[in-house]
Amino acid sequence: MVELTPSFKVGNDRIDDDHRHLLDIINHIVETLDAPEPADCASMVSDFVALAKTHFEREEAFMKTVDYPDMAELHDQHQALYDKLDTMVHLSTNARDNKLARESLRREMVYFLMDDVINEDLNFKQFLADKGLVRDA
Repeated sequence: MVELTPSFKVGNDRIDDDHRHLLDIINHIVETLDAPEPADCASMVSDFVALAKTHFEREEAFMKTVDYPDMAELHDQHQALYDKLDTMVHLSTNARDNKLARESLRREMVYFLMDDVINEDLNFKQFLADKGLVRDA
């Protein structure tokens, strides 16, 4: 189980809620992959991908409204993560019957969330705090 600790919250309810929801889906998929008889998880991965894309759009729209100065970098980071989403979809089609695909999918999903939250979103946490746009994370 992966947890979103308080230090990884950005302090914006919508963004943190998206991160929690993405994490819930990841944990559910990992449980499915770790079951003695792994079930097909392609539809769950599809749901995850759809939410991740919506999250990116929502996050970028919000950051534009607050005049975030590093919008280009945020957008580029999200674009780079789209490749990882495609990899996850591909792995999910083989995960039920292929142990290596299951292990790779598990790793890709966890790294994906960490790339989004740690590598980019925490970069704008201080910006939001300085503008008074966060609650206590």
